[in-house]
Amino acid sequence: MTNLWQQEHLIIIDKDTTRVFINANDRFLATLQPTFPEIQTVADLVGKDDFYFYPTNLAEKYRADDQRVIQSGQPFETIEVNQPLAGC
Repeated sequence: MTNLWQQEHLIIIDKDTTRVFINANDRFLATLQPTFPEIQTVADLVGKDDFYFYPTNLAEKYRADDQRVIQSGQPFETIEVNQPLAGC
């Protein structure tokens, strides 16, 4: 269970089994907004995938991470260095 600090600082996203975004917290949305001002709410995010936001090599890495979660049934919890968005 996360504490209040973690809830405020962790980036949380949800994708469906086709690896399309279906939910995210405000912290994740804030990381997108400087480069993708059209993404203001979860509704703006829904239906997009990693290839919309990231260079191909990173999008493929994130897809592999997603596949690991789907196959193992275990949540993917890791801390990664900020990765560049496609528009950067």
